[in-house]
Amino acid sequence: MAVYVYKQDKKQYNNFKSEIQLDNKILTTPFYGSIVRSDIDTECLRDTTESGQLKNTQVVCYHLGDADRFRGMLQRGLHEFAGLTLNYRPFSEFVLTVDPAGEYLQYHVSSEVDKLLSIPDLPTEIAEIIRSRGEDKKRLLSRWMENESSVAGTVEWYLRKAIGYGSKTAVAPCLPIKGANTLRFACNINRLAVTTQEANEWQRAVYYLIDFASLKESDCLDTIKKQWYTLKPNIIILKFGNIEYIYKDQSFVERMNLTNLMDELYKYRITNNALTFVINADAIGYHYVSRGLCGFVEPISGNFNPDLRVRRATVDLEEGEEIGAKLGRYPDPLRHVEFSHENLRAIESNTGQAFPCHCFECSRYQRLPSESRIYNRARRRHRVHIRDNFIDEFNNAVLQSNLRVSMFDRFSESMRLNIFKGFYS
Repeated sequence: MAVYVYKQDKKQYNNFKSEIQLDNKILTTPFYGSIVRSDIDTECLRDTTESGQLKNTQVVCYHLGDADRFRGMLQRGLHEFAGLTLNYRPFSEFVLTVDPAGEYLQYHVSSEVDKLLSIPDLPTEIAEIIRSRGEDKKRLLSRWMENESSVAGTVEWYLRKAIGYGSKTAVAPCLPIKGANTLRFACNINRLAVTTQEANEWQRAVYYLIDFASLKESDCLDTIKKQWYTLKPNIIILKFGNIEYIYKDQSFVERMNLTNLMDELYKYRITNNALTFVINADAIGYHYVSRGLCGFVEPISGNFNPDLRVRRATVDLEEGEEIGAKLGRYPDPLRHVEFSHENLRAIESNTGQAFPCHCFECSRYQRLPSESRIYNRARRRHRVHIRDNFIDEFNNAVLQSNLRVSMFDRFSESMRLNIFKGFYS
């Protein structure tokens, strides 16, 4: 039987601090996590963990199509095998969550489809759908969505598969929620998931992939909120598609609705002792945590666009030498923008510093690396260190009872997140 225990520290301001047990794993909130999609990603996450500097990075996530490749990645490290006493959380204690990547049922991305098709026991209906294009895909998807028996069987397959890989938060695949049909399907598939989870004594967990377009429709979000209270899951996971539009000046309504959604999720969390987090976030995760979310998970490469791309050619992957791009983007720790290597060269020429950051990783360099192998690893490790440091800053602000002031000041410095500072004034 699955073990789920939520312990809230009532002494902490606004109940942000908690300890959550998931079987043999412990999460301390608030937390940060990384999505890995390549061997380089995994190597860099292990490096940052074994640096002994991390305090709040506790989750690792990968797509279902990558799960077999990374099977066993949370094995004990050399320090643990040596029997040494560690003063940091080792990689093997991270909580694993597997993203079912349901968007690839709807969007044909060859690289991701090939990964899914390589799974030997992939359900026939799913294989047919992800192979198809255009009107054939629409027809097959519609037929599958309307066949409750077939959907239920697929849901159970996804849940068993994720649990078999070691996921502590096994969820069913959700299509991007853009309107009434996809909303109805998301609610149905989460209902079937919870039914299956209860029958097998697994953790009750739901997952919603919400497209930016839905953030303008409060009725859509209200339906999602109502289902939380109906299904009463222990775990709620959100993922947002095309969320970069949230930063546009004209997206005020969407920002308000997004913030209201986070506030309702916080209420659900403290009322139902729930684990709540967002995957595939960027620095906007600072806002999520500040509204009471347990944590957020970000691609260690910073490359969150491929998750919801329709045409691969329209996306600049910037993943590193392994797929052709030379130098990827680097997250500025204060302005929260993603700088190109060219931007960093200009900054270095003005400041004389290799990187505009003093984190554990960036402090190691006297000059800005120009070799892709070195630079692309450095920027990944840097991303983890600055997010982990943010959680420390957040915890200190909570302890000092000045969270709103602290977040207002931090967001005021940001070139992107300043649009959220009004929520803390």
